[in-house]
Amino acid sequence: MNKSEWIWHNGAMVPWEDAKVHVMTHALHYGSSVFEGIRVYATPEGSRVFRLNAHNKRMLESAKIHRIPMKWSVDDINAACCEVVLKNNLTNGAYIRPLAYRGYGEIGLAPGPDHPVDMAVAAWEWGTYLGEDALEDGVDACISSWQRVAPNTIPALAKAGGNYLSSTLVSLEARDGGYDEGIALSLPEGDVTRVLASAVAHHLAQGLKRHRRYLPTSPRVGRQGEIPRRSALGHALPAFASPRRSSRSPARAR
Repeated sequence: MNKSEWIWHNGAMVPWEDAKVHVMTHALHYGSSVFEGIRVYATPEGSRVFRLNAHNKRMLESAKIHRIPMKWSVDDINAACCEVVLKNNLTNGAYIRPLAYRGYGEIGLAPGPDHPVDMAVAAWEWGTYLGEDALEDGVDACISSWQRVAPNTIPALAKAGGNYLSSTLVSLEARDGGYDEGIALSLPEGDVTRVLASAVAHHLAQGLKRHRRYLPTSPRVGRQGEIPRRSALGHALPAFASPRRSSRSPARAR
């Protein structure tokens, strides 16, 4: 990755190499962290952050779901994100990763109300997730044998570290099979609810226009920002649950 010089950690700027945690940190053992991924774009008017407030508001909501007490407000996190971008002089676009996690303290599954909660905000230059060619040429994606966790097993709408173990399995399986990315289906209906890295562009039958774009129904911050932008361009983005039968994973040519 493209390392930056500084990371915001618990209210102070520290050198990238010095942003460390104890090996007995609660989040390392149980995935008890919440985070966001926020893009910064270079524009003629300077760097602009995409939906900063909405992302960090969702982060606090994720923390509330997982009962992680936060002493930072949305405004505090917004300010930290902007500060770290400016401190690192990221003028050509960047990716911001605010992360809050249960720190070093009790190691039991149910930590007490006084268990330390730490927070870090990193920012660095990170290009297109699946490569620059993906924007023009598209990517090869497969239907994964792994399915999205059911909402009554773990709160899947929270953007928590532990949730992404399943996403890692989806991506690794896809890469091992020669694909760029995997598509996870929901339980029990088998709808397309999770596409790692980007929303699915469907070419459905029954007379739908080839270039009309459809996005999954999950309440993603990126999707909420995409709707008015695409609508302004005259592109329809109806929300729907995409069934398994409308997504194909053809045999990959070897």
